[in-house]
Formats: sequence, C-alpha cells, structure tokens
Amino acid sequence: MRRHGYRYAASCLLGYALLTGPAGAAAPTPLNVDGFYGGLKVAYFDPEMDKLDEQNFDGPDNAGFVLGYERRYEAGYGGAELTYSTSFLDGSIDSGPVSANTFGVFAVYRTIESRRVHTGPYLKLKAGAYHYDAEIGDQSESASTAAFGIGFGINMYVVRFELELLVPEKDLQYVSFHILF
Repeated sequence: MRRHGYRYAASCLLGYALLTGPAGAAAPTPLNVDGFYGGLKVAYFDPEMDKLDEQNFDGPDNAGFVLGYERRYEAGYGGAELTYSTSFLDGSIDSGPVSANTFGVFAVYRTIESRRVHTGPYLKLKAGAYHYDAEIGDQSESASTAAFGIGFGINMYVVRFELELLVPEKDLQYVSFHILF
C-alpha cells in the first residue's frame, strides 16, 4: 500500500515538472490575462459588386499587424483592437493592378474558453471605425465607415489563431487570419 503512495507522489512531481519546464522554470503566462497583445494578420478582400465581376476582378492579398488590449470579465473578454494592413500581392482588374491599405479601431468581445485549462475555442465579435485606401486600375478610392465583424478563434495558451469576417460596407467583405501573441 505504501508503494502505491510513492507512485502517486512521483506521478504528481513528474506532471509538475513537465508543466513548469526544465529545472523548475516558470511556466509561460497564458494569453488570456488582462493586458496588451499583438500579432500578425493576412487578409483577402471579397467585394460583391457586379461591375467588378464583369471586369475580371481579383482582390489583393494583404498582410499587417494587430495590436490590442483586453480585460477579463465574468462574461468574457472585452477590449480594444487596432489593425493595419497593406497589399503584399496586388490583385488585378482589366484596367490594371489593385491594391489596398486598411486601418481600423474596434471594440472587441471574446467569449471565455475553457476555464479549467485556459485553452480552447472561442467566438469573437467586434465593431468600430474602418478606413481603406484602394487603387483599382487607374482610379483610387478612399472611405471611412463603421464596420462589424465576427470570428472564431482557438487559444493555445500562449498563442491564439483567429479567422475573422469583417464587413465595412454592405458589398465588401474582408476575410482575415490572425496569429496573436
């Protein structure tokens, strides 16, 4: 019976050592605590305009960054997020190349993932101000508008992965993938 107690204690110590890292180093801080976060994003524009479809439109691919602050509340995480992206691969249209720069400031809400292990899936909602500068062929367009978004994410303890759909105008959709630290 005593032997069984030693095995249990050894198992607990081994589990603790694996969780805290080599030589008892402190475990990494989970991403879901109050504070700042940053990350990278890649995005794709998907306009739903018939006139663009007739001109063989292919949207640009963008890359950028996300900066944010969040605070944990009983019902989830609330905070603010700042995003910026620019075209790394121009799109095309019959009249020439297509590129876009975007900037947004949003209020963000994320649901709580598993309370027990601080990892798992969550939903994300956001609303705020959105600005874009686009060059479509030989024309340029710039607009500022309200935007709303919904997303799905997975918290992997020290990194998050998010897939998000942002709708700044009724005929424009912006799909992005974020990696947050």
